[in-house]
Amino acid sequence: MNNKAIAYCRCSTDMQEMSIPDQKKSFVEYADKNSLSVIHWFEDEGKSGRYAEERPSLMRMIDYVKTHDDFKHENGTDGVRRKHY
Repeated sequence: MNNKAIAYCRCSTDMQEMSIPDQKKSFVEYADKNSLSVIHWFEDEGKSGRYAEERPSLMRMIDYVKTHDDFKHENGTDGVRRKHY
């Protein structure tokens, strides 16, 4: 069973409810509870969520997902998404 995961964090402003460190902590807790190992982090600090193209780390993550099959789970700021092969 593949228990590897990637994670994406984004924070548009200092006023956002969950900072990137808060999101990372949440992801690590989720990973620990589900026996997952986060193998790659993608972060966009100070980026609006309005346009995906303006979020460089999100675009890198999308490219990673398309070109790698070394993980099963993807974790994003709006919940957990599973990548099944």
